[in-house]
Formats: sequence, C-alpha cells, structure tokens
Amino acid sequence: MLTGGGDVDPRLYDGPTSTALLVDRKRDDFETALYQGAVRRGMPVLGICRGIQLINVIHGGSLKDLRHDPQLSARHGVGVSSMTAHSVSVSKDTRLATILGSGSHDVNSFHGQAVDRVGDGLNVVARSDGGLIEALEMTGDMFVSVPSGTPKSRPSKPPSSHGSWTQLGNTSGQADRAATPLALRAMCFR
Repeated sequence: MLTGGGDVDPRLYDGPTSTALLVDRKRDDFETALYQGAVRRGMPVLGICRGIQLINVIHGGSLKDLRHDPQLSARHGVGVSSMTAHSVSVSKDTRLATILGSGSHDVNSFHGQAVDRVGDGLNVVARSDGGLIEALEMTGDMFVSVPSGTPKSRPSKPPSSHGSWTQLGNTSGQADRAATPLALRAMCFR
C-alpha cells in the first residue's frame, strides 16, 4: 500500500521545486523500490492519494503543482474549500467502471500535486469535471486504477463507497488476476 503524505520530489520528474511541500526523498525512493518489487512479484498494490502521483512518476509521467492555479487549488488542493464535493466521470469499458460503475461520482480531493503528463503504459480512465486526471489504469493485465479520494475525507457523512472500497480490495486480491497495482488519488464516493 502506498499511502498519502507530502509531495513527491519534483526532481524525480524535472518539475519545479520551489513550491513542493513536505518532500521526503528517502520515502519516495523506498516506495519506488517497494512498488517495483511488488510488480515484479505479481503482487497487488494499492496507492492512495500521493500513491497515484508516485506511481505515475515511476512510469515516467509528470505532476502539476495545483498551488499555481487558484481554481484547481480551491477544488482539489489542501484547504477547507476542497471539502466541497466535485464530480468525477469514470470511463466506460474500464476495470474501474467494472468495480465502481461508469459515469459520474462525487468526490473530495486534498492535494498540492496531480497527474500532468501520463506515464508509460498508463491510461486515463476518469477525470474531474474540470478536466483533472482522477484515475489511471495500466495497459494489459496489470490493474492500475486511480480514483481520487478516501472515505475518511467526509467524516460527518459516511460515504456509500465503503462497499466499493471492499470490492476494490477483494478484486485486487483475487488469485486468478494478474498483479493489480491500484492507485487512488483522493476520492471519496458519495
């Protein structure tokens, strides 16, 4: 499991370092090795929040700094305004749609970074209503899905997504599937 936390080191994708917060390069390097080892062994991987960002960078992608865009920062950034749900559209005929359903889902996001250039072998399968990439899947048998949000992000109203999270966990652990890295940006389905 690759969990949330500080920003992924922008030097890993030649990004600007001036606004990165809480960068921990040792953690980035450790989790990169952990991810690569799990994939080599065919083990399922769950990436939550910064997990999508790190997995994208591992695959050669880049990130954008949401702090430079007031609208993106208000909707997806770290702050009170991003607690308001926004819509994410999951594409049809994707593994994520099989589990969560295609179409619109309401989510919350809390991030300073987001996927910009998509890494090699990854496909965009969900976007926010403002166009921000919210989910990725890996081409082939590997399952990389990147919805955005966590059920804990709406403590006053438990999301109906707990069943979806259970299904995601069950799906990623099925013995008859290939390794299933799963990356979640910060999504809380309602």
